[in-house]
Amino acid sequence: CPYTTIFLTVDTISQRWQQAITPLPTETLVVLNADDPTLCHLGQQLPQKVRFFGLTEPKAYLEEIPHAVDSIYCPSCGHSLDYQGVYLSHLGDYHCPQCGFSKSPLAVDSQEWPQILIGIYNKYNTLAAGLVATEMGISRAAIDDTIKNFRAAFGRAEELEVKGKQVRILLSKNPVGMNETIRAVHDIQKTGGASTKLVVLNDRTPDGTDVSWIWDVDTEKLVKLGGTIIISGDRVYDMALRLHYSQTQGTQNCQLIIQEDLSEAIAKALEHTPAHETLHILPTYSAMLEVRGLLTGRKIL
Repeated sequence: CPYTTIFLTVDTISQRWQQAITPLPTETLVVLNADDPTLCHLGQQLPQKVRFFGLTEPKAYLEEIPHAVDSIYCPSCGHSLDYQGVYLSHLGDYHCPQCGFSKSPLAVDSQEWPQILIGIYNKYNTLAAGLVATEMGISRAAIDDTIKNFRAAFGRAEELEVKGKQVRILLSKNPVGMNETIRAVHDIQKTGGASTKLVVLNDRTPDGTDVSWIWDVDTEKLVKLGGTIIISGDRVYDMALRLHYSQTQGTQNCQLIIQEDLSEAIAKALEHTPAHETLHILPTYSAMLEVRGLLTGRKIL
């Protein structure tokens, strides 16, 4: 919950989790992401039955560690970690050259599990759910059937059809999350799609009133391949400025369109989206609720 953890450090949160979990019965099952050094270290200290999930897909490594990282230091001794590769933020394959701390063995092979929604973060969600289900004794056939029939909902890679056009909403409410939605859209654009994007930045209570975090987002990747980006939201000009400065000499022809009125912004984005492509909308939380309200006719906020 952002209202209880946003002002706490990663180490403090980990310590509180350890204090809460340690007294539980030793037969308690704890499922953790080993790609996160802090969670991996936490799991190594627990007396309970711990199972780890994570990625074993070097082809998915990022080219470099992004600006928006929580920690790249060893949770055991504080020394800088050596990364073989990074999948997302500070999540990846790592070891500590000083104390020997390293990523724990995984209980699942990520390459055996499908990618049901775009984005590396959704692969992590699949692995976590799949491992929990497996440990509960649910058959792999039942798990695979559930994954096959899964449909995204409520702005998390949710897909809609609006006026004959396909629309995908990718909630983008913090630096790490937005980096990943941009990464997903960038990968689609490299294959010839996603030429039109709508970015909506709000600064209401659910979003956080300080929008300086957008300067920690790698928005350069959003403009790099060109296309059209419509910008809207309460802080439309802040986002427009960020995208303006994201354009470099190597940036292909990228058209930035500022549209203060959200309904008009959506209409313009749909207008610019080719019939064979999907419009990708990247909104903050309250903006996502507004967008869904306009697209579905059901206002929530």
